[in-house]
Amino acid sequence: MTSSEGGGLHAYVALLCRPHVARFLLGGVIIQFPYAMVNMALLIGARDVYGSYSSAGVAAAVMSSAGALFGPNVGRAIDKWGQKRVATAVGAFWLASIALLGLVLVLRPPYWVLVVVVVMLGVSVPGGSLIRARWRVALRSDPGAMPSALSLTSVAEECMWVLSTPIATALATLVSPVAALVFGVATILIGLHLLLGDSTHEPASLVPGAPLPLRRRREPSDPMIEDTVVLPGVAAPGVDADYPPLPGSLPSDAEADGDPDRDGTANDPAGHASAPEERPAPASSTRIPERLWTPTFAVLLLVLVFYGAFQSTTGIAIVAFAQERGMQAWAGSVSACFSAGSMIGALVYGMRRWPGALWARGEAGVPYSLADACQDHLLGLAIEESARTGREVVTEIEAWATGV
Repeated sequence: MTSSEGGGLHAYVALLCRPHVARFLLGGVIIQFPYAMVNMALLIGARDVYGSYSSAGVAAAVMSSAGALFGPNVGRAIDKWGQKRVATAVGAFWLASIALLGLVLVLRPPYWVLVVVVVMLGVSVPGGSLIRARWRVALRSDPGAMPSALSLTSVAEECMWVLSTPIATALATLVSPVAALVFGVATILIGLHLLLGDSTHEPASLVPGAPLPLRRRREPSDPMIEDTVVLPGVAAPGVDADYPPLPGSLPSDAEADGDPDRDGTANDPAGHASAPEERPAPASSTRIPERLWTPTFAVLLLVLVFYGAFQSTTGIAIVAFAQERGMQAWAGSVSACFSAGSMIGALVYGMRRWPGALWARGEAGVPYSLADACQDHLLGLAIEESARTGREVVTEIEAWATGV
């Protein structure tokens, strides 16, 4: 089923019924569980060990800043060397960093040791970026389904936050902050297995020597070639933009068919061989950095920076207020309400194909958000989804925008 054959929940069902899609979506979402686990364990554990929410807040801010610093570099490495190679190494480092945080919370060393560890925690596997990069490969023949795919991803991610935040809070308050970290380690291992165990839709790396997923060559007679909508950054019918052939690496159609007349090397009537037709060189991979800092991306990044600041300050405020009221175990449930609002927004947004330009849809929600700014869950509903569905599906760009 293509994107135009169904609306509502059928659009999501059609996406999940595609081969190998459910696995990488589930794996990419599960691997994001540690974000809530580590954050809640850090806030509650640092407060217990070092005696104040100020210490916990500074540590959380350092971790977020480190993620913003290292995230784009991890994304660039993934684009260059491939998801499996880089994500495996980064995942191992992430596991070691979480283990060190657990030791810090148990052994109670000087505060500067905690700061060093949270800087290390800024290096993590960008599960959300990996999912969105794979969507681009999975939907190459049906690019019109991309908005629904991104909305489905946002629904799954917000569902993860709805579940993980209360679980993390319950483990950190009722058991121990270390218990939340152990749960996070388990989800990293499960997520890596699901996500990296199947490379069917893994994008090709930019380095020729890196291992590439096998791809069948597309023929003109393949289905969904006709009437295919071509979007910016998506390959045209019959052209594989993510896997451009290297010079001399693949035979031409004429060579494959054994017809010399089609490649410009046939003899003319005089018996002289004509010069082969000059072909344009394959596009250089440097196009990706060149198109990264566009005005649209800069505006989107600015919106997400303020949204990230909103999330960080709200999370600390909720935990502190819940403790003041003697209801600390409920802090996660309150935080989950923000994700529930965003999840509903993503679910509704992806059920249909919206007319008009994306920027117009984003601006349409601004007055609504400003009018109800006192209700923070509406801010998450109106702004986050208008931003998420407009992202470019490139790992480095995703890392710049979200850090995950």
